[in-house]
Amino acid sequence: MVQKVEPGQTALSTNIADGLGIISLVDSNAAAFPSRFYRAYSP
Repeated sequence: MVQKVEPGQTALSTNIADGLGIISLVDSNAAAFPSRFYRAYSP
């Protein structure tokens, strides 16, 4: 599957949920920015 990335956005990663539907994301560069916004997409 190809993920569409809107202008001005950067794809961080493609994560796959575990058997319970839980997804984990670690943004190791988050401290370098005053705020961050994340978008989750599920087909």
